[in-house]
Amino acid sequence: MLNNLIPISNLPFINPEYIFNIYNKIKSSCEACDRFQFLKFLEYFKNTYLNNYDIKSWNYYKSIEHITNNASESFNNYLNNLFAKKPSFYKLIYTLQKEESLSYNDYERRIGGIWNKKKRILGRTEEIDGLIRHYEKLESELIKNGYNKNDIVELWFNCLFDLNKYKL
Repeated sequence: MLNNLIPISNLPFINPEYIFNIYNKIKSSCEACDRFQFLKFLEYFKNTYLNNYDIKSWNYYKSIEHITNNASESFNNYLNNLFAKKPSFYKLIYTLQKEESLSYNDYERRIGGIWNKKKRILGRTEEIDGLIRHYEKLESELIKNGYNKNDIVELWFNCLFDLNKYKL
């Protein structure tokens, strides 16, 4: 049945249409394996996130772009490194305007073809997005071939474990 702990933390990446079905599958599996402590947590999870919140408020399924705040923290760190100490208001404005113009110049060079952009290595966000899109295609194939909802729930249930390979 369940060899590993259910990666319930990956539910935000799953098609929300199947979240309740997957929750029930996880619960049944835990009952069959006598995982009573996890069942307590599942009850808390259901009451808190499935019943009290709109799933769309915590589900990333259709919008896996920035699942962390790393971009904003990175920029904040960059700004902190621009100033040795707290700047005056006018120095802050001057520096921000200078940074803005540098960004604009970089943008102009990019669209003009002058900028040679380094080949980007896929980050976790892109890898997760790729995996989710792969499962979407598998779901489409199952639907097209007449499989029932239980088969599709099983597919997304398996996706939870595949997502566990990406440390979030």
